[in-house]
Amino acid sequence: MLHPRMDISPKGIFSGGHTNSVLRLAKGLKSRHEILILTGCTQKNFSNIKNITLGLTQLIPICVRSPRSSVLYAIEYMIKALYKLLRFQSSGIKFDIIHGHSGYPHYSILTMLAGKIFKALSIQTLYCPISTEVIDYKHLILNHRISKYPLSKLNKIISISKNTAISVANIGISEDKIIVIPPPLDIELYNPKCSASTMRSRIGDNGPLILFVGNLTKTKGLDVLIESIPLVLEKYSKAKLIFTLDIEMKNSSYEDRRKKEIYDKIENLGIKHSILEFGIVENMFELIAASDLFVAPFLSTAGPSDYPIPVLEAMAIGKPVIATNVGGIGEIIENGKTGILIRPNSVNELAKSIIETIDNTELQKEIGKNASSIISEHFSVQNVVSMMENVYNEK
Repeated sequence: MLHPRMDISPKGIFSGGHTNSVLRLAKGLKSRHEILILTGCTQKNFSNIKNITLGLTQLIPICVRSPRSSVLYAIEYMIKALYKLLRFQSSGIKFDIIHGHSGYPHYSILTMLAGKIFKALSIQTLYCPISTEVIDYKHLILNHRISKYPLSKLNKIISISKNTAISVANIGISEDKIIVIPPPLDIELYNPKCSASTMRSRIGDNGPLILFVGNLTKTKGLDVLIESIPLVLEKYSKAKLIFTLDIEMKNSSYEDRRKKEIYDKIENLGIKHSILEFGIVENMFELIAASDLFVAPFLSTAGPSDYPIPVLEAMAIGKPVIATNVGGIGEIIENGKTGILIRPNSVNELAKSIIETIDNTELQKEIGKNASSIISEHFSVQNVVSMMENVYNEK
């Protein structure tokens, strides 16, 4: 398996939806397959490790020194990964399947080349839709001009959502190559039986707890959520917003600037007393279980994930989710039945939905029950592995 970046905290916690999806898939496959994961990384504590053993899975990190949000990161990772693969070939190692995973389609270049080197089945899983919006020259070149050719040369392209599959077809890729397989979720960890008592006692039980899980990228919509909190506090003065931020990028001017923007906003709105910030959480299922509702105010899914993994995790645990109706989110949330859908970038609508959901405990229970059932039925590791092996076994 190929993955452009896996983040691991100093405590050894893997973070990020794509990362955990790959690891869950590898865990589900390992009983019948030998798996090697070749991934990029930036942390010194990770890159100094030659390889990590996860059961029968070998995880080999490749140190990438370029800024991770730049085109140079992708180029450096793919060159170094290709060199590593050529070393494997020269030492007699053979791979039957090359399975790349990425949010952005240009990483399929590496998957295509690796497939040719090993004469192996080549597959790319895309977690985000290919944007048709021309944001700048980089997106135009990487998404359309360069990505179309390697994608067209792969054996299969796995899209995690129907929306992503449509976006792949829209750049001219044959629909025969595209298959929709959702990301796997560990329903043994993420389920309605998760205990909330330990985390709730740590946080306090004085008012409604609103949870946001993500990072500082503007498309995650944290700014909109923070701006909605003063309106929520007008009715629920003891409510608290908990947000967990994956801030592992040291010396990143963008991250530093965004964090300052967020905390300036909190200070200016006078809601510091109602905000709790967590870093990377080891037992995320406990934090989700302790919350009263989960909010995913995405502005777009063309960059994060078309099926945001934290949304799926909250649904699996049976928490009511309020999310914006963008990208593939409307495929997993049926408004009023398995969650609440709202328009993106609407502070008033978000605040109104939060208040109405807190007001209606019966709705919370009904939505949570329906959402958990949907996730258990369609997103379990067992189901996803079975679908994936059907693709692997195709000739």
